[in-house]
Amino acid sequence: MRAIAAILGSILVACVPQSGTSPPVSPQGTPAPSGEPGPTDPTDPDPSPEPTTRTPMPTHTLELRTPIELDRENTLRVEDLVIEEIEASPDGNYPSGSGVDVVVIFQRGSYEIRRPLTLLSEGYDSRPTTWFEGYRVTLLDVADPHGTAKVSLLVERVTDRPDGAPAKHRVKKGGDVQIDPDTRLRFVGHGHKRTMPGQSSPLMVAVDRLVRGTDDEGQSLNVGADPATMGWSWRKWQISIDEYDYDQWMQLTVQAWALERVESR
Repeated sequence: MRAIAAILGSILVACVPQSGTSPPVSPQGTPAPSGEPGPTDPTDPDPSPEPTTRTPMPTHTLELRTPIELDRENTLRVEDLVIEEIEASPDGNYPSGSGVDVVVIFQRGSYEIRRPLTLLSEGYDSRPTTWFEGYRVTLLDVADPHGTAKVSLLVERVTDRPDGAPAKHRVKKGGDVQIDPDTRLRFVGHGHKRTMPGQSSPLMVAVDRLVRGTDDEGQSLNVGADPATMGWSWRKWQISIDEYDYDQWMQLTVQAWALERVESR
């Protein structure tokens, strides 16, 4: 019996690590717990870089006061280039910077709309994009602004192709509908238009258009008298009124339409 006990004791001593020594380490290393990254193998390829937003290619590069044709009726031109040189404030509230301002003019016959666009350096809010009816215009660059300036624009038009599925919104009077990350519509109220005896009075809808980086714009819309077709279009969106309680709430369907590039002719 003593011999058997001695043999068991020697086996137990061999299985238990001695004080001051570490247990053997597997040459493959210890696997990381589930959900945590393991050790980096120096032979592994470099991780993929973070995706970056690329500046789109321009559709038009033009000199000042040189019109371009958008279609058979509408033209676009750029005027009034201003070069910005901004000194930093002594108290450090805003940094030094630079940039350019231009005025873009959309014209149809004697009718024209003028909109400013800006490209400013980091630390300042640029306003490079505007809309003219069904066209979106983005200022990409101004080359040689001190000489014969060349203005690069991206011009896009609204198509009749859906851009994603329609979205449903229920909005109360005074409430907002977020139709894209930078754009909201605020329901201000309902009204009716006076009509001749025997005519149906169309529904009027007052909305505020809130676009980040621009001043809010109010609009009163005649959406018709037929409940089956009530709605309106704005920029790249078709807004349909599915149901409403007069001056209380509306149930809306918002469909975005795809844009296409208007290439230089």
